[in-house]
Amino acid sequence: MTDSILSGVWPEWTIVKQLGRGSYGTVYEAVRKDEYGLESHAAIKIISIPQDESEVDSLRSEGLSAMDASVYLRNIVTDFVREIQLMESFKGVQNIVSVEDYKVLEKKDQIGWDIFIRMELLTPFNDYLTDRTMTEQEAIKLGCDICTALELCETRQVIHRDIKPENIFVSSFGDFKLGDFGVARSLENLTSSLSTKGTYSYMAPEVEKGQPYDATVDQYSLGLVLYRLMNRNRLPFLNTEKQLLSPNERKMAVRRRLDGETLPPPSEASPALAEIILRACSPLPENRFASAAEMKRALTDAAKGVSRNDDAREGTVVVRHAAKAVPEENAELRRKKASPAHSTGEEKPAVPRFVWYAAGIMVVCALALFLLPRLLDARTDDKTEEPKETSAAVSTASSETPTETTGLPTSEEAAATPTPPPAPTRTPGPGPADLAGCVNGLAYPNDSWLPTYETKYVKTRHGKRAYLLYQPAKNSDHFGYVYEADMVTVLARENAYSLVRGADGSVGWVTSTVLVDNYG
Repeated sequence: MTDSILSGVWPEWTIVKQLGRGSYGTVYEAVRKDEYGLESHAAIKIISIPQDESEVDSLRSEGLSAMDASVYLRNIVTDFVREIQLMESFKGVQNIVSVEDYKVLEKKDQIGWDIFIRMELLTPFNDYLTDRTMTEQEAIKLGCDICTALELCETRQVIHRDIKPENIFVSSFGDFKLGDFGVARSLENLTSSLSTKGTYSYMAPEVEKGQPYDATVDQYSLGLVLYRLMNRNRLPFLNTEKQLLSPNERKMAVRRRLDGETLPPPSEASPALAEIILRACSPLPENRFASAAEMKRALTDAAKGVSRNDDAREGTVVVRHAAKAVPEENAELRRKKASPAHSTGEEKPAVPRFVWYAAGIMVVCALALFLLPRLLDARTDDKTEEPKETSAAVSTASSETPTETTGLPTSEEAAATPTPPPAPTRTPGPGPADLAGCVNGLAYPNDSWLPTYETKYVKTRHGKRAYLLYQPAKNSDHFGYVYEADMVTVLARENAYSLVRGADGSVGWVTSTVLVDNYG
C-alpha cells in the first residue's frame, strides 16, 4: 500500500524499509535508480491526518460538525506545512536536517490529508549510540554542532522546543544534525501564554509551568542531552548503578528537576564540561548562557582545556588542568557580564595583560629547566672536590712537619698517590625534549624521575581508551589517546597521573587509567 501511494507522488522512488514511527507519521528509507544504474537514498516521512476514522468520530462526539472537524484537521495540516517550510529554509545547512521536497494530498473519499516529506537519509542518534560509548570529546562535538543549529534558529527567531536524542541525527561524515521542527514556533507568532509542546524528560521548568520563556529553553534541553551522555546514560536524579529503573523512579526524577532542585554533576564529565552542563541546565533562565554562541564557545574552550570565568569574558583566559575545578561564580554577575550591555565595543589593548603574564611564566619555567640540572651537577662536583682539598691540606701540613717524627708521607709521596675516582653520578632523567609532553607547565626536577623506567600496560577504568594529553613541539594543544592493552613506558608519577611515552613516541600525562605489569 505504501509503495502504491508513493508511486502516485514520486514514482521514481521505491520504499526499502520502515525506519521509525512517531506521533503523526512514519519514516521510511527509499531508493531511486536512474537510467545509468546509480542509486540515491532518502528518508521519506508520510503523515496521515487524521490517522484513522476514530479521530474524526472523536471530534464529532465533542459536538463538531463535519465542516468544523475538517477545519480543525486542516489547521493541523497547516502546522506541519509550517514545519516543512521552516526546515526547507535551512536546506544545505550543515547541522540541520535538509528537506529536499514535500507534497500535500487531500484524500478524496474522506476527511483527511496525506503529507509526504523527502529528506536526506541520516542515522538516528539512538541507533548511532548502539554498542557505542561516547567520549567526552565526542559529546562536546555534539554540543557544538547542535549549538551551531541553534545559532541559526536564533537568527530566524525560532525556538525548537523539543531537543532530545530522538530528534538528533548523524551524517556519514560524523556531523550531528538537528531535525523534527514539528513543535517549533516562530517567536513573532507567539503570545505570552506560549504552548507547552515538547518532551517532559528534556523540558525546561518554565515551559512545563506555562510561564513565558525564550530561546534558552533549547540550550536547557541540549544540556540534558549532554548530561545523559556524561552520566552513564542516565538523566538527573536517576541511579547510575541500577540497571532497571521503575516508571515511578523516572517520574520522581523528572519532578525533582522541574521543581528546580539543584542537579548533581554528571558522574563522568570533567569539571570543565560539568560546569557548562549545569549552567545550561540551570532552573533559572537568567543563569544560563546568554546565547547558543556563548555556550558553543564554552564547549570549545573545554575541549582545549581552557575555562572561561568572569574575567575571561572581559578578555582574560585562565588555563588550568582539566582535573582542577573552577570556583563557583556568582550567577547573576555572570549573566550581566554576558549581556549585550557589556559589549560596548570599546577598544581593547592590543596585547592583553594575561599574554605578558603567560610569557613571563614560560620564561621562568624554561630557565628553571635549563639551570636546575646544571646546579645539581655542580653540587655533585663540589662534593667530589672536597676530598681533594682535604688531601692537599694534609699534604701541605706534612711537608712542614719533620717526617721522622710523624711517620706521614711527604708531599711528594702524597702527590704521587693516585686520587680515588669520583663517586658515580645518577643517570639523569628525561631531558627537555621529553618534557614536551607536560601540559599546563607541569614539570618535575631531576630527582623526582623514576630511577628506572617501567614498562606497563594500559587498563582503562571505563570505556576502551583514555586520554593521552601531550604537546608536540609544533602544536601547543593536542589530545591523543592510548588504548586498553597498549604498552607504555612510565616516566614519572604524580598522584593520580602518570607521565608516559606511548608506542608512537609521544610523551604525555595519562588519567583515568590503571597501569599494570601484565594485561589480561
